[in-house]
Amino acid sequence: MRWYKNMNIAGKLILLIMPFVIAVAGLLVFFAFRSYDINNQSKKALYDEAFVSTALILNADRDFYQAAIAEKEMYLRFGTLKQDEKEAFVKDYEANVKQVSDRINSALKNISGNRELYSTYRVDGSGKTLEQLGQSFNNNFNQWKAAYSPATNSGDIVKKQALFDSAREEINQMTEILEKYAQKRSGEILKDVDNSIKLSVTALTVVLVVLGLIAFYLIRMIRGSIRYVTDFCKRIASGDSGVQINEKMLTKDEVGVLVSTVNNEVRQAFERIDKARIDLDVTADEVAKGVRQISDGSQNISQGATEQASSLEEISSTMTQIAAQTKQNAASSERANKLSVEAMNAASQGNEQMSSMLKAMNDINESSSNISRIMKVIDDIAFQTNRLALNAAVEAARAGVHGKSFAVVAEEVRNLATRSATAAKETTELIEGSIRNVQVGTRIADDTAVSLKNILESVEEATQLVGEITISSNEQAHAISEINSALDQLSLVVQNNSATAEETAAASEELASQAEMLRQMVEMLNLKKVSE
Repeated sequence: MRWYKNMNIAGKLILLIMPFVIAVAGLLVFFAFRSYDINNQSKKALYDEAFVSTALILNADRDFYQAAIAEKEMYLRFGTLKQDEKEAFVKDYEANVKQVSDRINSALKNISGNRELYSTYRVDGSGKTLEQLGQSFNNNFNQWKAAYSPATNSGDIVKKQALFDSAREEINQMTEILEKYAQKRSGEILKDVDNSIKLSVTALTVVLVVLGLIAFYLIRMIRGSIRYVTDFCKRIASGDSGVQINEKMLTKDEVGVLVSTVNNEVRQAFERIDKARIDLDVTADEVAKGVRQISDGSQNISQGATEQASSLEEISSTMTQIAAQTKQNAASSERANKLSVEAMNAASQGNEQMSSMLKAMNDINESSSNISRIMKVIDDIAFQTNRLALNAAVEAARAGVHGKSFAVVAEEVRNLATRSATAAKETTELIEGSIRNVQVGTRIADDTAVSLKNILESVEEATQLVGEITISSNEQAHAISEINSALDQLSLVVQNNSATAEETAAASEELASQAEMLRQMVEMLNLKKVSE
C-alpha cells in the first residue's frame, strides 16, 4: 500500500472512482442487453408459436364458413344454376375446403414442436388438448366432406350441417387454448423482465455500497493525515520545538509534502521568530524614542486622507445609483418570479388535462373492443339465421305448393341474414381499424404526457431559480444600502484621521531614526519560501 499512499490526492480519487464508474457502466450495458435479449426471444417464441398459429386457425375458420355458405347456395339453387355458375361455385368450394385443411395442419405442425402447448394445455369443458382437437377436427372434417357433395347435389345436407357445427366448435376450442397460452407466456415475459430489473438494481446497490466503504476509508485516511499535521503545527506554535515527526507520515503525496515542509521550514521559521523576539525586547525602549520621526509621514497621511474623503464622496454617489438600479432589478425579479409561478401552474394544469385525455383514450379503446365482441355475436346470429332460413327453405321445398309463400319469406330472411353478416364483417374491420388508430393515439398521448411532465419539471426548476434570484436581489439592495451608510461613516473617520495625523506628527520624530534598525531586525523574521 506504500505506492497508494505516495500518490497525490487527485490520483487517489481517480483511482477510487474510475473502476466503479466502469463497473457500473458495464453492469448497466450487460443487464440492458440481457433484458433486451430475453424480451426479444420471448416475444419471438410467443409470436411464432401462438400468434402465427392463431392467425392460421382463424383464417381456416373463415374459409370453412365460406365453403359452407357456397355449399348452401349451391344446394338451394342447384336446379337453376347454369353450368358455368355451378363450376365457379364448385371451384370456390373446393379451394376453401383445401385452404381449411392446409391451414389447420400448418397451425398444428407449427405448434407441435412445443410439447407443453401441443399436448398439455387443455380446453375448459371438453378437456381436450390441441393434439386431440386436431385429430378430432380432421376426423369430423373428412366426414363433413363426405356427407354431402355440392357438385352432384347428393348426400345428407342436414348431417353435413351438424358435422360443420362440431368441426367449427373444435376450431373455437383450438383458439381458446392458444389465447390461454398467449396470456400465460405474456405473464412469463413480464416476470423475466422484472427479475432482470431486480437483479440489475441489486448489483448496482452492491457496487455503490462497496464504493461507499472505500470512499469512507479514503476520506478517513486523508482526514487523519490532516489532523496529524494540524496537531503538529499547534505543538510547534505553542513552543514545543522538540516534537518529532512520525516517519510514516513522510509520504510523497500532498499531505506528505506538507508534513515535510512543516517539519523543516516551519520549525526553522519559529526558531528564528523566537530569536528575533528576544532582540526586539532589547530595542523596545529605543523604538519609543523614534516615534517623532513619523511626523513627516503623518503629514503625508493627512494630505492623503483629504484626497480619500473626496474620493469617498464620489464612491458614495456611485453607490447610490447602483442601489437604485439594484432595487429596480429586485422588483423585476419579483415580477419574473410571479410569471414563472403562473407558467408552472399552467403547465401543471396541462399535465392534468393530458392525464384525463389518456384516460379517455383508454376508455375509447375498451369501448371499441366491446363493440368488436358485440359484432362477433351479431355475425354468429346472422349465421344462425341464415342456417334457419336454409332449413326453412328446405322444408318449404318439401311442402310443395303449400310452402311456396313460406319459401319466399325464407329466401328474404336468408338474404337479410347474408347482408347482416357482410355488414357485421365490414363493421368489425372498421372497428379494428379504429382500435389501431386509438392505440396509435394513445402512444402519441403517452409521449406528449412525458414531454409535458419534463416541461413542468423545467418550469418548476426555473421558478425556483427566479425565486432565488429575487431573494439575492433584495439582499443586494439591502447590502448596498448598508454600504452607503458605511461610506458616510468612513468619510467622517478619514476626516478625523487627518486631524489626528497632524497631532501625532510632533510625537513621532524619534521613530524615523529607529526605523532602519527595526527594519534590519524584522528581516531576521522572514521565512524561507517553500518551493512549489
